[in-house]
Amino acid sequence: MKWTAITTQNRGPMRNYEELKRRGYVAKEQRLNIRSGTCQGSVYGAKMAARPQGSGVKPRVMSGRYCQFETFTAECRPDEAIMIEKAQYGRMALDGVCVKRDYGYVGCQTDVRMLVHMRCSGRPACSLDISDPVFERTKPCPDDLKLYLETSYRCVGVISPPSGSCSRAHAVLIRSPSGYLSSYVTNTTMCGSATAPWRISLNPGQRVNISLLDFSGQPEGSPVGQGVHCKVFAIVKDLKSGKSRTVCGHSNGEHHHVMLSTGSEVEIRIMSKTSPFMIEYQAVGCPDPEAPRGGWFYRDRYDQNRVHMGCDDGTTWTMSCKGFTWIGSRGNCTLISESMNGLDLTDLPKSSALIIVVGIALIVGCAILVIGIIFLKRRYTARGARHAMRRDQEKIGPPGKEIVYMTSEPRDTGYSIQPPLLRRDFSSVDENEYAYVEDYQKCTPSSGHVPPPPRVPDTARPNMLPAHPCHSPLPEHQRKDVQHPGFRADLYNSLDGTQCQYRDDVNCQSPTAIQRHNPYNVLDMSDEAKKANVAS
Repeated sequence: MKWTAITTQNRGPMRNYEELKRRGYVAKEQRLNIRSGTCQGSVYGAKMAARPQGSGVKPRVMSGRYCQFETFTAECRPDEAIMIEKAQYGRMALDGVCVKRDYGYVGCQTDVRMLVHMRCSGRPACSLDISDPVFERTKPCPDDLKLYLETSYRCVGVISPPSGSCSRAHAVLIRSPSGYLSSYVTNTTMCGSATAPWRISLNPGQRVNISLLDFSGQPEGSPVGQGVHCKVFAIVKDLKSGKSRTVCGHSNGEHHHVMLSTGSEVEIRIMSKTSPFMIEYQAVGCPDPEAPRGGWFYRDRYDQNRVHMGCDDGTTWTMSCKGFTWIGSRGNCTLISESMNGLDLTDLPKSSALIIVVGIALIVGCAILVIGIIFLKRRYTARGARHAMRRDQEKIGPPGKEIVYMTSEPRDTGYSIQPPLLRRDFSSVDENEYAYVEDYQKCTPSSGHVPPPPRVPDTARPNMLPAHPCHSPLPEHQRKDVQHPGFRADLYNSLDGTQCQYRDDVNCQSPTAIQRHNPYNVLDMSDEAKKANVAS
């Protein structure tokens, strides 16, 4: 570590060393190599590497005397802050440097620590003239006597992120178990402000103890609402409980306890931009222990420093917390899976476990896809069948209609009947017509082939109706029924050439009536025959 000697009034290195020693800058155990310009140990005021808080290394403490016309200068690293331990002003002792003669006032002095606090504490460096009127106004001794300042301070590490890293509105995460938060750092970097608060996150199970070090010299206060003015320095929020605590200023610069969190995370927002102060935080208690495999643990309800652990088979034990470490014997649990087949899935490496999980997920996904395809296929098949049935129904016709398709040429009967395509609506016929249609005797051939009847030339009998295929008369009850007069037997069985001779014959009907009662629903007559029949 390089050491630069202070040169004043063209003194050599030895004279400079003697002056440093006289002022108390050099510790007794320090070994100085004047020729090489280096030193081993601590040189008060020199720049040293920062030591993280909570690592067991104590902060460096510097002390010295400064005569009436000298300047007190304190300097730490940029990531450190000055904390004044002692500051006495007066004629404390006859040291031969600042006080050379005893005029009967040796021992008059006053405590000016708060004055030095306001100028130096919380900052990385400061300087203060001993002849400053702020000291003279204290008047611990007669005015004609020379007074001096005796101080001691230490450099403590503070959380100091790089400049510009807190320009965005997000919390600044802190994971160290202890440390100091300086208002000077917040005012220069904006880290820890209301928009970018400090977020202290410790291990689960630990709690955070918050204390205030006020260097502003303001009168003591308490939160607003109790009738006393409060100069708000900061707001501390316990993230577990959601409760916030307002930090007010005090006047003596000592530690003032603020709160002990219920969880392992707190947020701190520095609100004051003018008053110098620091907030100290420390982890309290041991973190949650790792539960034994195949077992459990829980903290004591009445003593958070005790933890109870056990196995599923009923074995239990207790451990105590000392500092940050659990003290006590720790048992082992035998997994049920190991006792049964010696296999435990937790023993698999993370890569193998990941492959197994991905494989299971793929299998389940494929199964769901196949089931979905089958379901959709069945649904589309059923829908196609319904559409086909609907198309067939549309071809047949609307409900209540009967479509009769008759070919223009009879099949091997020799008949000249050429019925058109007719559509009959049976929904409007009465019950008698239905009865007539149902009672009509249908042809039931005794053999598989029915020979066609002989044709009678139309020229010989122009007024005759074509012969009926059945060659049999209508039943007697239909022939005599007035509602259903029927037709003459010889009209249908017309092989003998008999015709209807009289219009008023009950069995001789007009062509219109014949067409209405004709089971074929047609009348195959030439126009000349129709006219002759009507005329008769």
